[in-house]
Amino acid sequence: MANLFSWFSLLMCLLFIWIGINKGFDISDEGFYVLLTVPTQENQSGIINYDLFFKLIFQVTGISFSLIDLRLIRLVGYFFAGYALTEFLKSRFDTSLSKSQIYLFSILGLFSGYAFLPPTLSYNSLTVVLACFWLNTIFYNPDHSLKSVSLGLILAFMVYVKITVALGLLFFSIGILILKGKFSLRSTILLIIPFLILEGIFWIWLEDCALARLSEAIPFTASRPGYGLAQLIKTPLIGLIFTLIGVLIGGLIAKSKERSYLFVALSLLLSFGLLYWLIRFTHVTDEWNHAFLLSTSVFLGYAWVDSNKILSLSLEEMTMFFLPFLLHFGSNVYWLRIGIHYWVFWGVLILLKNPITSQQLLNLVGFLAMVLVFNGIWWHPFGQEKPLWTAKVDFNRGGEVIKVEESLVEVVGRIQHFAINREITQIQTAYRIPGLIWLAGYQIPYSSNVWDKNQLQLISPSPPNVILYSPIQSLPEGWIYTQSQPLGSVQGNLIYLLWN
Repeated sequence: MANLFSWFSLLMCLLFIWIGINKGFDISDEGFYVLLTVPTQENQSGIINYDLFFKLIFQVTGISFSLIDLRLIRLVGYFFAGYALTEFLKSRFDTSLSKSQIYLFSILGLFSGYAFLPPTLSYNSLTVVLACFWLNTIFYNPDHSLKSVSLGLILAFMVYVKITVALGLLFFSIGILILKGKFSLRSTILLIIPFLILEGIFWIWLEDCALARLSEAIPFTASRPGYGLAQLIKTPLIGLIFTLIGVLIGGLIAKSKERSYLFVALSLLLSFGLLYWLIRFTHVTDEWNHAFLLSTSVFLGYAWVDSNKILSLSLEEMTMFFLPFLLHFGSNVYWLRIGIHYWVFWGVLILLKNPITSQQLLNLVGFLAMVLVFNGIWWHPFGQEKPLWTAKVDFNRGGEVIKVEESLVEVVGRIQHFAINREITQIQTAYRIPGLIWLAGYQIPYSSNVWDKNQLQLISPSPPNVILYSPIQSLPEGWIYTQSQPLGSVQGNLIYLLWN
């Protein structure tokens, strides 16, 4: 009965996710994620290459996946990740918490990822799931060869999900093996072999692989503003600086307990004033997830200083603290915006330090998980102007019925009518609207990841015959279309069809 509220929180989170499983659709990021899983969709110069697995599955079995399937796969993936994280914590830390308590906490923490970005399977959710398995494997002590192969397989999957994180985890893995005295040339070779095997399988079956794509993918992605190496390093570094400020505030609160009541009161007033300023100063988007992250960093600093452990953190604890910044590397998204996906690793650090009772912390995390999931899926769904409960119109996409806004159905219907009349199966998009093409049942030539003008110029030196256009940016210089049809407004985007 002690965990009753926590189980209630888990049930409510699952209900929020399940009831919304067939509702709403974001035409930007979610459109890109779902197009990656379409077997016939091109992904040339792909920096994200997990589409190869979906293409291979289709080639071998004829099975493809719907939007609802992808949302369910993400949910199931979190449950597996929770198991891996639980095994890691029970094997490496001396805790009085039961396995079910740790698992419950891990699942609720992972659900915080629903607070930002669409609920569909994505490289962000896959990165977190793989990181949980990586943690469990890197600090486990089975036969050394088996451990190296297992790590190599996880890193190989990560290459297809997010190459920058795969490289970072490879160096982290080698560093940890060196510190534990288990590094050798043989172990390094075993780390690489699984990736080479997967590449061989993809090349034999599909005549395509990640290595063949990456030579063009890096300049293609780097052409986007904000994707230079300096910017990619700067973004998580700024997040780390703000986090350390939060940790210092938490340490100040912990130290103030040792003084007089007046000093405690003044310290608390100063600390909460600093936290409020930090939250306001770092609030650069509409979301408030950053307040949750910064408050957690304060709580973490309090727990560390209160337990006199901040200068004697174990390798496992340091790894969990820095892991969110490593998992972010390669993204140009504001760290305090997307960091909510990785909150679970800080959450378990607080759980292990026990600044409050475990049950109190479980209840708190359960309550916050309900708020985050409800807000992220229903109240302020990513990329959609209105709450999810306003998505009431049935839309049939290849036999799968999802509920969307009426304006979206109207625009997609006009795209389909145009494509049928001209007997075309591919339409180029610009910018950030690939989901419209997926809903219409067609594909995008070359790549569905066209977010900026520089990318469009790289893949289409001359204007394509037909383009679906959202005027977030101008079209490349010299591109002239003789005919234009305004299709309407979808989720704040004005949509036009241009053709010659």
